[in-house]
Amino acid sequence: MFPNRLLRFKKKIQIMERIRSYFIQSFFLLLLLINIAEAQITNKNVFGTIVDSTSNLPLPNLTITLIDSEDSVILKTSSDLNGKFDIPLQKSNTKVVQIEGVNYHTKRRFLNQEDKGLNIWLGTIKMSPIQNNIEEVKIIGKKPLVSQSNGKLIYNLDADPYSKSSNLLEIMRKVPLLSVDGNENIQLNGSGNYRIFIDGKPSGLIESNPKNILRSIPSSTINSIEIITNPPAKFDAEGLAGVINIVTKRQNLNGYQGSLNIGYRKPLGGPTIGSNLAIKYGKFGFTVISGINRYEDPISYSSLTRESILAKGSKLNQMGHKSSHNKTGYAGIDINFSPDSLNLFSSQFSWNANNNSAISSLFSVEVDSLTVLQDYRMQNNRYSTIKNLEASLNYQRSFKNDKSKLLTLSYRFLNNKGILSSNSNIITEGLKENINLDQENLESLTENSFQIDYVQTFGIVNGNLGSKIILRSNNSNFQISETQPESNQPIGSNSHLSIFNNEQKVVSFYNSYESNYKSWYFRAGLRLENTLIDFDNSKILETTRQSYWNFVPNLAVTLKLNDFNSISLDFNRRVQRPAIYQMNPFVERISLNTEKSGNPTLRPISRDLYQISYLMNKKIVFNIGVGFMAFDNVISEFTTFDSERNVSVTSFENFTSGRVLKSNIYLSYQVNKSLGMTLNADLRRVVFNVKDNLIKNKNEGNMAYVNVSANYRLNPGWRFIADLTVNTGGVSGAQTRTNGFVGNNLTLTKEFFNGNMDISFTAENLFSKKRIIRENIFSNDFLQSTTNQVFYRNFGITLNYRIGKLNKTIDKNKKGIVNDDLQ
Repeated sequence: MFPNRLLRFKKKIQIMERIRSYFIQSFFLLLLLINIAEAQITNKNVFGTIVDSTSNLPLPNLTITLIDSEDSVILKTSSDLNGKFDIPLQKSNTKVVQIEGVNYHTKRRFLNQEDKGLNIWLGTIKMSPIQNNIEEVKIIGKKPLVSQSNGKLIYNLDADPYSKSSNLLEIMRKVPLLSVDGNENIQLNGSGNYRIFIDGKPSGLIESNPKNILRSIPSSTINSIEIITNPPAKFDAEGLAGVINIVTKRQNLNGYQGSLNIGYRKPLGGPTIGSNLAIKYGKFGFTVISGINRYEDPISYSSLTRESILAKGSKLNQMGHKSSHNKTGYAGIDINFSPDSLNLFSSQFSWNANNNSAISSLFSVEVDSLTVLQDYRMQNNRYSTIKNLEASLNYQRSFKNDKSKLLTLSYRFLNNKGILSSNSNIITEGLKENINLDQENLESLTENSFQIDYVQTFGIVNGNLGSKIILRSNNSNFQISETQPESNQPIGSNSHLSIFNNEQKVVSFYNSYESNYKSWYFRAGLRLENTLIDFDNSKILETTRQSYWNFVPNLAVTLKLNDFNSISLDFNRRVQRPAIYQMNPFVERISLNTEKSGNPTLRPISRDLYQISYLMNKKIVFNIGVGFMAFDNVISEFTTFDSERNVSVTSFENFTSGRVLKSNIYLSYQVNKSLGMTLNADLRRVVFNVKDNLIKNKNEGNMAYVNVSANYRLNPGWRFIADLTVNTGGVSGAQTRTNGFVGNNLTLTKEFFNGNMDISFTAENLFSKKRIIRENIFSNDFLQSTTNQVFYRNFGITLNYRIGKLNKTIDKNKKGIVNDDLQ
C-alpha cells in the first residue's frame, strides 16, 4: 500500500516539474517571437548629432522632444554619450523636434514627412550656450518633503533637517505610514510583516537584524525612503504590509562627490562612521558606501512573573540584569559600464557583518501554596554573529527602433552565515551538583537567483513581463549539552545534536500594465508563484515536502484632481511565507523555565488589503489614508505552558485569524521662512482571534502612534529641532499586550563652509533617565508578565561633511533582481 502511494506522489511531482518547465520554455519563446516581430517593423526615423557651437564637442543627455501639429508632446528622449539621437516617428503628424539643455538656447527643427523615404536626417545641430557675466551660479532645488509617484509614497530626507544628525532608525519615526514601537521595532501600517530593501534590493542581514543595521546607517547618506504598500506584480508576493525601500545617495553625476558622517552617543550607543563616494569617468561609474558602528547597551534590569491557573497552580518569580555590546559594519560597491546608448552592464558587491555579545544574571524561585518547587541562580554569556556576502550582475538592452523597449537579464548570489553560542552556569539550591548548559547553533543560507524582465510601451500603456527563479539552500546544525562543572560529564539524556536542512525552489511569472491618461493613473498586474520546499530534520529522521501555488493580483488607481491634489484607490494580495528561523526546530533554552523554538510544519497564508488615500501637496502637505485588512491562519508567535516540566514554550503557529482597520495621517506645514512643523500619526483597531483547543482567546484594542516635529532656523546657519513621540501601546500580538511610552528629542545644528559641513548636538529623553517596558501574555492556563527597565536618556554629537562636484549622470540599470519573498 505504502509503495503505491509513494509512486503516485512521485508521479504528481514529475507532472508539476513538467508543467513548470513548459511555462519557462513558453515564456522565453514568447520573448524571442516579440523581438523577431519587432525587428521586422520598419519605421521612419529622425536622427542627427548635437554639438556645442563654440567647441564643436558632442553634447550628451540633452532633452529631445517630438511635438505634433497641435503643439502636444508625443515623446521625450535624450542624446547619447556621443551627442547622437535616432528616434522612430510613430505618428505621422510629428511636426517639430525641440532640443533643449541647461545653459543652452532651445532650438526647434520643423519636419516635412511628405518624403516617402524611411529616415529624416537633421545633420549636425549646433547649440549656442547662454552667456552669463556671473562668475558662479549656485542653483538650489528644494525637494518636497513628501511626494507620491506611481503607487509609491516618497519621503525625501534632503528636505528634512533632522536627517543630518539622526540615524536611519530614528528618522523612521517621522516617515508616513511607519511607526517605531517601544522596543525599537519598525511597523508599516501597524504590522511587523514587511520587506526592507536598499536601493531596490533585499539585504539578508538588514531583514534578520534591522535594528542594529539601521542604527549604524547615518540618515545623511540616504536620499529618500519609499513606502510601497501596493507593490506591482514585478515584486515578489511576500510581505503582508508591503515594502520599505531605502534609496542611498548614489550621487550619479560626472566627476566625484561624497560625504562623511561621524557621530558618538552615550550612554546608549557609541561611535558611528558612515560614508559614500561616487565617481564618474567616461563610460564608467563607481559608487561606494561603507560604515561601522558600535552600540553599547548598559546594564538593564528585568523581572518576570508567571502564574499557573491550574488546580495545582504554581507561581514563578525571576529577577535579573543584562548588558550587551553590538558591533556592525557594512560596505558596498556598484560598478557601471555603458559602451553605447543601447547597452549597459552593471555589477554590485556588498558585505556586512554584525557581532553581539551579552552578559546576564538571573535569580529564579518557583513556589506553590505550600513549598518551594525550584530555586536557582544562572549566569549566562551569549555571543552571536551574522555575516552576509552578496553579488549581482545585470545586463540591460535598449532597442534602437523603439526606446521604450527594455530587456534586462540579472543574476544574484547571496551567502549568509550565522553563529549563536550560549553558555550558562546554573547553581541549583538544595542540590550538590551544579549544571553547565552549552548551546550552539550554526546557520547558513546560500541563494542563487535568475531573472528576465521585459518592458515595452504600446501607445499610452506600459507593459511589463517577466519571470524569476530562486534556488535556496538553508541548513542549521545545533547542539545542546548539559555537563557537571567539576567532571565535565554529561547529565542525563539532555545532550543532543540535531541537523535541519531546508531547500526551496521558487518559480514565478508576472505580467502588469500601467498607464497615465490625462489626470488618471492605472496599474493592474498578476503574479503566479510556485514554491517547492523540501526539509528534513535528523531528530525526526524524515523528509517532508511542501508544494503550493500563489495567485497574486494587484490594482492601483490614482486621480489627479489638480496640480496639488490626488486620490488613490488600492487593492492587493500579499503572501506570508514562514521564514527559516520560524521553521527551524532548534530549541533554545533561555532558562530552566523558558524555551523558544521554530515549527517546521508552518504553512503560508495570504491576505487582501483595501485602501483609499488622499494627498494634498502645497505649502501644507497633507496625506490621509484609510485601509482594511483581514487575515486567517496567519503565522504568529505563541507561548504555551508545559505543566509537567513547569516550562513555558514559545514557538510559531498558524492559529490566528483577525482584522485591522487603520488610518494614517501625515501633515507638514511651513509656517514661515524659519519655522516648519510635521505630524505623523497612525490610528488603528486590531482584533486577533486564536483558534486552537489549548489556546482560545480574543485579543483586541485601539492603538495610536503620534510623532510631532518642529524645526526652527536661527541665523546665521543655526537650526533647532524638537521632536515628540507618543505611543499608547496595546495589542502587540495574538497573546500579548504592551504598555505605551513618550519620547522626545532636542537637536541643535550649526552649518559651516556654505553648508558643506554641519555639526549637531542631540539630547534624547532629557526628562526621563530610564523607561519601563511591560509585556503581558494571556492564555487559558497561565498568565505571564515581563518588565524591563532600560536606559532612556541619551546624548550625542554628529559631524557631517560633503565634498566634490559632479555634472553628469551615471547610467544605472532600471531593472534588477529583487528577492522579497521571505518574511
